[in-house]
Amino acid sequence: MLVPANVLKAQERKGYVGMSMGAAFMTGELKDVFQPVGAQFTINFGYLFTHHVGIHASIFGTTFIYKLNTSNDLGLSGSLVGPLLSTATETGKLEFDLRPGIGFAGGSGTVDNKSTNTNSVALALGLGGSLRWNCWSRVSFVFNLDYYHAKPKDDSPERYVMDLSSFGISAGANFRF
Repeated sequence: MLVPANVLKAQERKGYVGMSMGAAFMTGELKDVFQPVGAQFTINFGYLFTHHVGIHASIFGTTFIYKLNTSNDLGLSGSLVGPLLSTATETGKLEFDLRPGIGFAGGSGTVDNKSTNTNSVALALGLGGSLRWNCWSRVSFVFNLDYYHAKPKDDSPERYVMDLSSFGISAGANFRF
């Protein structure tokens, strides 16, 4: 049975907003000081202007526990924006996205059960890829691979630069619109 083009156009979803959580692996200079696996949380937004090109924005956070004292942790949080490059299978059920981004990030942590944040904001770069499974008309499950790179300065008088770069694997769900 042939489906009219205007019905297909009405079913096409150009945008999404979603959340994902997963594991993060510190790749920066401090990787030997922290536990090998941390946590990552991401809120993603994407909108396609054409079938393959659009824009995306991400709000992300990572955290890593200090090896010698489990009441101390350190992480990176920030936001990115950039192009969204997307391709879909013929049925539209599976989509692959590539999301390079640039933005700002800051360091945050807990030292002796007291929350602290860096007063400096650093340039952040990111590169992500997503495999989206559009399981229902308005919902998709997503599997992400993300890399975040930023070097904020700490709040000590020496203002040490902290390389808080990380690679993450996460899964979540998106609301499609």
